[in-house]
Amino acid sequence: MSSPAPKTPLPSQEIQDQLLLHIARAFQIQPDELRGPLRRPQMVLARFTFCWSLQALGLNPAQIARSLQRNHSTVIHALDRMRDETHAEAREIGRRALTRVAAADPLEVVAANLPDLLPHPQERQAVLAYLGWSLLGRHYRPPTLCVLGLRLLAAHRPLRRLILPILIRYDLGHHIPRIQLHAERLGYPIDNLAGFAARGDALATYPA
Repeated sequence: MSSPAPKTPLPSQEIQDQLLLHIARAFQIQPDELRGPLRRPQMVLARFTFCWSLQALGLNPAQIARSLQRNHSTVIHALDRMRDETHAEAREIGRRALTRVAAADPLEVVAANLPDLLPHPQERQAVLAYLGWSLLGRHYRPPTLCVLGLRLLAAHRPLRRLILPILIRYDLGHHIPRIQLHAERLGYPIDNLAGFAARGDALATYPA
């Protein structure tokens, strides 16, 4: 008798929340509104897109209903509607959101490129500590290590040229003004990162 096929692991709650955030931004609504009771057309379409995207991640209608805080029949209706050709643009928004969620962890991308700029392991660890804890609020790191990471980032222009485009590429550009704010509060002069983040051509025009 053949053994059963292994089950595909379901996406974590963090991934589901990231997906919701990307879809809410695409439809220009607040993330909590997507799970809320309001039924404006834009919100309803965003919910349909979220249901469709969660199904693409491997969730069944009952699991989607729990994630969206809706009943099972509402999710079935949303998935049926998303098959309609009139919702092709919504499906494309969902595909783009899924691509972002499935992309590599931005900190891993930074870590892979740091050895070329920072030869000392402690310096690399400090930069990742600052980005991961002070900026993105992930796993706790000692404040002294995070401050060292910020000092390196403020003093090392090539390091900023590496990190800032990665943050934008992975839809984390809204965090960039915080780097400048943190630097200013600690007395480290730094150029206008907020202006860099706001420019639509940021990846191509950040000065050397």
